[in-house]
Amino acid sequence: MKKLILSIAVLALAAISASAQINLEAGMSLGNYKYNNNFTSKPALNFGVSYDIFMGSAGGEDLFIEPGVRFVMKNAALTNESNISLNLSWLEVPVYFGSSVDLGNFTLVGKVGIYYAYDLSQTVKQGDKTYNLFDGTVSNIISTLRGTDSVIIKRHDLGFTGAAMIYYNFIGVGVGYSYGLLNVANQSNSSAHTSCLTLNLGVRF
Repeated sequence: MKKLILSIAVLALAAISASAQINLEAGMSLGNYKYNNNFTSKPALNFGVSYDIFMGSAGGEDLFIEPGVRFVMKNAALTNESNISLNLSWLEVPVYFGSSVDLGNFTLVGKVGIYYAYDLSQTVKQGDKTYNLFDGTVSNIISTLRGTDSVIIKRHDLGFTGAAMIYYNFIGVGVGYSYGLLNVANQSNSSAHTSCLTLNLGVRF
């Protein structure tokens, strides 16, 4: 019985691997927090890897589930103090449901899903000085945004995400957007939701 179960598992993994595809993406991210409307977006970087598991075809489209992992910098500047910025680096784990349409040498891909994110680092940059909020240091200008903890933004987030890509053979360009559903403000009387627009180059194989 154990051998039968093991054989079925191996065959299932082989079938998934045979109908799967790896995607690599990297590019620019424009993050924001809408922390009491105090911040505006700043350009930063993102990169990630994902794995398409094809589920079949419908209406001429290939359907797939795409789990992945990505590193996203979501930086924002104080609206009235452009030399002061809040810089956060997030590790995100998205799971998409999507479809692709083959147009000869071109392929159109659209996908929507959910993501979980964990904040790896959180700093405030004021001029040429950088303050690490995880060790409790912060500039006086930013201190009014803090809660009882040392950080401005809570470290966990969950939200919706979506993206569209167009590929020429195995190279593609695309745009994505994510929005956090949780209030990540560290003060109980404040509101902050993460958002991020991404513009990426991608390869798949």
